[in-house]
Amino acid sequence: MRGADSDLEARAAERQSAARINREDLAGFERGSGDVRTLGQLVRREWMPLSMRLDVIDIALARGMVTPDEISGPSSAPEPENFGAGEHAPSVVPTGVKDWAIGHYELIAPIYALTVAGASLAFVASYELDLIEVILAGGLLAFFLVFFVPVLVGVLINVIDGLLPGAAAWRRYAKARERHAVLGDVRAVWSLESEYRALKNASGSEFERLVARAFRRAGYRVEEKGGIGDEGVDLVAIKPGVHAIIQCKAHGKAVSPAVVRELYGALKHEGASIAYLATTNGVSDNARAWAADKAIRFIEPEDLIKRRGF
Repeated sequence: MRGADSDLEARAAERQSAARINREDLAGFERGSGDVRTLGQLVRREWMPLSMRLDVIDIALARGMVTPDEISGPSSAPEPENFGAGEHAPSVVPTGVKDWAIGHYELIAPIYALTVAGASLAFVASYELDLIEVILAGGLLAFFLVFFVPVLVGVLINVIDGLLPGAAAWRRYAKARERHAVLGDVRAVWSLESEYRALKNASGSEFERLVARAFRRAGYRVEEKGGIGDEGVDLVAIKPGVHAIIQCKAHGKAVSPAVVRELYGALKHEGASIAYLATTNGVSDNARAWAADKAIRFIEPEDLIKRRGF
């Protein structure tokens, strides 16, 4: 029991930490920190609620980072020739050599490390030192050569590459390519806005209808049961191997533990295999903690849109 409680506490702490990070990152973005790359990172963050990712896009529009025209429809991908750039980024290292090294990194790295270590020990051993001194001095030399020299060489290559003819044109192309990719992700999130707003602003009966439709599209046979004497069950959803009851809450506040306890009682009474609580405004941490070890799942607007979790 103690282990289960610890697990619940860990999951609650993880949710709270994620929520705090999301709030801080959103606030920082609103204050003006970050660029198009930051915009892309935030809209791709699956563990950030859809409502916050839509807020990120609103902020980007307000900051002039993107325009309504850019997110209203797809655009053609940038090509190197549009920027006067070559097919590959200019580099002192031939593209074929670079690609080969990346493709064989798992082979090259240990061979390089062992060769350097052996050479370092052999070099140090040529001096009149005792065994401990050879091992220590050789180890330090090998550590420097294995970890620091490749980094220094990489930095030097990047600096030289940046000075080569065509490097500026390639940087412009790479920046445009990154922006194009970010805009694609922004459009994907933005396209969910109308459905998300409809769910968030739905009345109780309309929300039930939308939830029923989402379950039908997921392959369930759905029976509407809401009304007087429904015992906390609005919908019954059935498909092979699953008998689910669903309670729909179009509330202006997060679902409380009392609502979840009522649903659990209905689950036992109906003899269902699982209970779903669909809500428009989230679930309190206490409610999640109470339901964590029970056959109860929560469904929020984003889950309905993407038909996930049920």
